[in-house]
Amino acid sequence: MQVVQVGSSSSAHLVAVRQVSEDDWLLRLHTGPAPLGYKNRPLDPGRSKVLLVAAWDMCTGHYLVHYYVDRGESARSFLGALEAMLSGEGRGARLPMYGCPDDLWSAREPLASSPAAIKLLSRMDVALEFSTRMGGAKRVWRTLWSRFERVLFLREEKRILLSEVRERLVVYLETEMARPARIHVAGRRASRAEAWAALSRARTVPIRRWPDGAAATLSEPFANR
Repeated sequence: MQVVQVGSSSSAHLVAVRQVSEDDWLLRLHTGPAPLGYKNRPLDPGRSKVLLVAAWDMCTGHYLVHYYVDRGESARSFLGALEAMLSGEGRGARLPMYGCPDDLWSAREPLASSPAAIKLLSRMDVALEFSTRMGGAKRVWRTLWSRFERVLFLREEKRILLSEVRERLVVYLETEMARPARIHVAGRRASRAEAWAALSRARTVPIRRWPDGAAATLSEPFANR
């Protein structure tokens, strides 16, 4: 968690159909070009799209992904996705990544347009750097689109709940992070999960927890657009 790249993108194959509960949406599998335009431009009220945020640890290659539905990118939803991934330590040894990174690398949107988000990260003692070198996060999206989302088309039913997508994603990430990678720890080849856990234990300064509810303190998500 010394340096973590974070970024967001639209889903390549999932479209929001309707909200079915406070925390869940019905989604539809889609082929062809993205039907709702560029991810950075919020849709009109009443319209929503499926977005994903990735957090990629630059040392070990361990990554996490979170799907959500919103009108478009906003600082609050972006930080809310990071909070969903990085708060707490209860995901088990196979997905050990958690906490506040020392340095957070991000493309300029959506954080650069939100002084409140920048101030919040500063209070959390997270050094924010706006960078164009975001290859790790971009590889995560391409991998998700080709290896995770496309597999959903094997299901007979072409509609799926957001909650089920998230459950399937956890299983997918557990499998991916447990594969042997081009990383060596204590003289032996290790998976990304093993490397992250070992290096986090070896830190002289413990990883700081991501505070629960931090993203909710930001103002209206699209007020600055």
